[in-house]
Amino acid sequence: MTKFEPALDAAVAYFANQPGVTPDQVSQLRSTIEADQDVLKGLRRLASTGHLNGFAPSNASVPVGALDLRSGVVALPATALDGSSDGAGNSDLHSVLRVQRMVGEMSASTYPDAQGRSRHVSADMVDNLQDVLNGSPVLAGQIKRAASTPDPASPGSRLLDHISVMKSSGGTGGSYDGDKHTMNIPSTALISRSFTADHGDFRSGSLTFVIGHEVQHAPSTQAIQVNRGSPCASFGFALN
Repeated sequence: MTKFEPALDAAVAYFANQPGVTPDQVSQLRSTIEADQDVLKGLRRLASTGHLNGFAPSNASVPVGALDLRSGVVALPATALDGSSDGAGNSDLHSVLRVQRMVGEMSASTYPDAQGRSRHVSADMVDNLQDVLNGSPVLAGQIKRAASTPDPASPGSRLLDHISVMKSSGGTGGSYDGDKHTMNIPSTALISRSFTADHGDFRSGSLTFVIGHEVQHAPSTQAIQVNRGSPCASFGFALN
């Protein structure tokens, strides 16, 4: 068993102390984190910097999970906690944790605003992203699959390893960087319009389309380099 650093161990202990959580579910969470070095290192880093304080089960419809940036607690979907624990962990929980590692890293990042000033990613932006991902079962499935499918052309990488906020160029379109396995989303597409953020242009339907479009680039970019029938060629997409 991998020995977690104190901050990550405390986050797992927080989960263990939640009402209704069983020892087997705690074992599932721990073994799933241990089974993937990227997840382990990413969550360890987030926990050590105070961006991750715990996990909690959720009966809400959050198929990709949901990080509450204010508390640092990640809600885990009940469906991801139904499997049995083994040496390889739980596959659905694994994909949820890979997405939440990306969301957590995005939440701890900065982006350039229209004037080139560095801004911290806000809780509003994180909430809007997760609401869109969790709002479409098909989109949630596509994101989880891209985040957990190995890239045969780049050993050690997944088709989607990062979500990054980029400077807005006036539109709401995003981009996919195949070399860095990164989905780039313009800041204005994540910011809700308000009196204090009149430059925000978050629209759920538009962002759903943008992410749905960009997530297709992950497999299609890599499929050029592999034979048809590989995991990269198996993605289809339809909004729901």
